[in-house]
Amino acid sequence: MSSYLLFYDVYKTVYDEFDSAINRPVSSFKTEMEYTYITYVKSLLMFDSLRDAIGAPKTEKCLKALYHDFAFSEISPQEFCVCMEKVSGRKIAKFLKSWLDGTVVLEEFA
Repeated sequence: MSSYLLFYDVYKTVYDEFDSAINRPVSSFKTEMEYTYITYVKSLLMFDSLRDAIGAPKTEKCLKALYHDFAFSEISPQEFCVCMEKVSGRKIAKFLKSWLDGTVVLEEFA
């Protein structure tokens, strides 16, 4: 959680405005650096936060299930969410939507 807050503070300092939505067209990113930070760095922070919330063993089990069910194919956020909820036993839809839409609300998932 603290890593996301640090990311947010630094990013907002560098760029006066901050659209942290991951789920948006590539053309909406102003620079290559913005694209990299939002799609790669923020996504990593999202997975790290999810692992902290459900635990490393369940995360590994979920990722193995995702690989088994979707190997070599594209997966939608909805399919990801359904698989993760099924395996982890936790409701993550709001959590995932908040990260993808740029409205992160972590206290609801803690």
